Amino acid sequence: MPNVKVFLSYNEGAAGGKAAQELHDKLSELHVDAVMARHAILPGTDWEQAIRAELESSAALVSVGTKGYSARPWCQQEIDWALGRHVPILWIQYADGESPAGFLARTQALIADDPDQPEVIARDVVQWLAGQEATRDALVDGLLEALETSSSYSQTRGCADLLALAGRLSEEEWGRVVRAAAENRQVGNAVKWPGSKRRPAWSKGSHDDEPSVLDWLNDRIGPRASHVQRREQR
Repeated sequence: MPNVKVFLSYNEGAAGGKAAQELHDKLSELHVDAVMARHAILPGTDWEQAIRAELESSAALVSVGTKGYSARPWCQQEIDWALGRHVPILWIQYADGESPAGFLARTQALIADDPDQPEVIARDVVQWLAGQEATRDALVDGLLEALETSSSYSQTRGCADLLALAGRLSEEEWGRVVRAAAENRQVGNAVKWPGSKRRPAWSKGSHDDEPSVLDWLNDRIGPRASHVQRREQR
């Protein structure tokens, strides 16, 4: 299954294009297929039809609310299209006054406190996707596939961090984690350092007090976490 696909709705002006491009790039690094209209439309293509096709195939819409976004008719049409399909919509407020409007007026926006940190905004988007019923399974499937094919300890830790945002894994999903650890040494031998910080190459410290990525995930979203939760509820 491909990565979860989200449509980025944005103002084509300089600020909007820059914010959307940065968010697109960071989401791609986090295994989210973020679509920008200008990338999806080939020369000579019917642009309106192409945008509709991308909207139709996207599991969610993310509004990049930079200055002037809410005044752009086409951006509002993209939102209306998503509303008509009942797909999740996340409004990211990059500028004062660019808060959700119309049928979205009562929804809470994601406030981009620092627009110059697209990696933070992208992670918040992933967390939001993990909490949406319509996108959660596709997001987790993409992350599990990335874990299974991980080619480095760093990539494994990154996938683990993102999987932890998804909450409890199903028995089948957890089984994929266990198999990945058994079949891929970059997963099975990876350890999780405190604060997700990478241990310096010159460090001679012991790994005895550092959990494996498998154990770390088990404590948070695996069977062990479910067992602890049930015990606490008794």
